[in-house]
Amino acid sequence: IIPDTVVGADGKEYVVNNINQQAFYGNKNIKYVSLPSTMTTLNAAAFRDCTNLVFVDFNDNPNKITSNGYGIFRNCTSLKAICLPDGMTTIPDQCFTSCTNLTAVYLPANLEILKGNKSANDGPAFGHSPSLFFTNDKFEVRDENGSFYTAETFAVPERPTIYYMPSTLKTITANH
Repeated sequence: IIPDTVVGADGKEYVVNNINQQAFYGNKNIKYVSLPSTMTTLNAAAFRDCTNLVFVDFNDNPNKITSNGYGIFRNCTSLKAICLPDGMTTIPDQCFTSCTNLTAVYLPANLEILKGNKSANDGPAFGHSPSLFFTNDKFEVRDENGSFYTAETFAVPERPTIYYMPSTLKTITANH
């Protein structure tokens, strides 16, 4: 459980609003994470390779959450479902790549950007996660030309998949 505030060595109280890059990278002991409701930033690979992580609680975080970098939850192979807070507007590259048991994702109501670049350090936000079901209030995603989006942002599922996207989603990237 990560508290909303901590007391520093100087005796002052500080608000916890940032999870640093690779803060819990590879920690096999973490099974449950309760993030502070004061959090505003999740950085690259913050929980990457936490293979026993089963549940992440965002505590109905009311803040706009910035997600910097890639692979925040990459290779969290025990993660089965996640409800992202409505304040998260961007899901970065590789955020849930290789979360092989992830079956359900509640996308944020205010989601604007779902990343999916294919350069050396990037990749689909949900790549190599074969059995996903996304849920929210939008039933289709169209690209800037008005065509239904079917590119590799979601990778190729092993079985038919339904994608429900929020009405605020503005951009899905799939650069090659």
